[in-house]
Amino acid sequence: MLAKLRERLERAGFDEAGVDRLVRDDGGLGFEDGLAALRLRPVADEPLCVLVRLFLARESLPLATAAAALGDVDVHELAGTGLVAVRNGAVRARFALQPFDGLIVASDRFVSRMRADHVIQIGPATRTLAALTVRRPVQAALDLGTGSGVQAFLTARHGERVVGLDVNPRALHLARLNATLNGVENVEWRLGDLFEPVRDERFGLVVANPPFVISPARELTYRDGGLGGDALSRDVVTGAARHLDEGGFASILCSWVTDPGGDRSETPRRWLEGSGCDARVLELSTDDPVTYAIRWNCLPGRQPAAVATAAEAWLVDYRARGIEAISTGAIVIRKRSGKNWARFDELALGTRGDAGPHLERLFAGQDLLNALGDEHKLLTVALAHAPGTLLVERRRAGDLDRARLTVEQGIPLPGRVPLAVAPVLAALDGRRTLADVIEEVARAAGLSAAALSAESLPALGELVARGLLVPGGADRR
Repeated sequence: MLAKLRERLERAGFDEAGVDRLVRDDGGLGFEDGLAALRLRPVADEPLCVLVRLFLARESLPLATAAAALGDVDVHELAGTGLVAVRNGAVRARFALQPFDGLIVASDRFVSRMRADHVIQIGPATRTLAALTVRRPVQAALDLGTGSGVQAFLTARHGERVVGLDVNPRALHLARLNATLNGVENVEWRLGDLFEPVRDERFGLVVANPPFVISPARELTYRDGGLGGDALSRDVVTGAARHLDEGGFASILCSWVTDPGGDRSETPRRWLEGSGCDARVLELSTDDPVTYAIRWNCLPGRQPAAVATAAEAWLVDYRARGIEAISTGAIVIRKRSGKNWARFDELALGTRGDAGPHLERLFAGQDLLNALGDEHKLLTVALAHAPGTLLVERRRAGDLDRARLTVEQGIPLPGRVPLAVAPVLAALDGRRTLADVIEEVARAAGLSAAALSAESLPALGELVARGLLVPGGADRR
């Protein structure tokens, strides 16, 4: 039945692009406003619109209307799967169905009163983690805090065997249903807390979107880890490091306590000491306690006074723990023998599409710089712009005012260079060594090659570390 439903949804155009185009009216409305307007449109009774009204807009529809849109999917048989309920001649969806990256995913709706074991819908955190995952083929992978199973299904496309793990039995029930709905057969579901169900197993990839919110509450399983402070995030990061194969990657969403006037990378660096892993810490935001507590307590339908009351209890806990600021981000680690390194970057903007290849360039770039040791040895390397990057120049009255590299797809890390270095950056072709390029540019401009080299090396080395420049002939995905 679920396979038949999937086929019907596909035939109706129930995919990300089709749903977004329908709901937003080609950009005329926001998504929630567009959902509310669907029943008023001329296409209200057409199959795609009916299916979106049923599974995303929370409408209760006449049985005949729902049956016509579902086609050869029998409504009463579908009710037997638990996805819909039929009562008094009307059909109501019990779960939301969201299209995402070729999947159809069932999850709980956002409602004013969420149950403790609420299974959250696909949102910014899901999309961020999916984008910040290295998609190499692996024999075994782990999705910690699997929820509806989204990350497990994405990983199953390049992993021979995937373990989806959650502490919430209801989440695993929905994940199994979603596996059947999407025809995914290489995921094994396990119930348990943190890494206990996998014990001594090792994986080539770990992805984790755990209940990382720094919260004293035990209100929502998907949000509240229950360990106090940032202990749960710490345990996930250190546990992922222990369960990685050599060369394996882990991508983890987490929050950590930080000093508002100090080094915001200090806490994750401390977690990673002795882990046997290299790391890129990508900070997405840093908030004061009030902002953080209010944001995570603004639940659907909760009135402002109730939000403030709930947040107040969090602030009492923060004061008792001496918490003055909280950072949230992604930590990507790679298991590697030898002397390990860690880099910290701030992300002012979200990722652009699949950032997995860019992540691999970040690790490869830092490896290259570490292997060279002396930045002057970078002069012997033929450098090229990484794929999917753009050289952006701004001119005023014809004179170059600013130059930077930016990504069309990947992680938008800053890529600005000094103006004197811009001609060198523009001339990199992956065939000539950096020394040859600098010599040519200096000669053409009547400059000292030594002076231009001294200014270029720090800036271009940083672009290598940020995955924006790569050695010529390297894997330039």
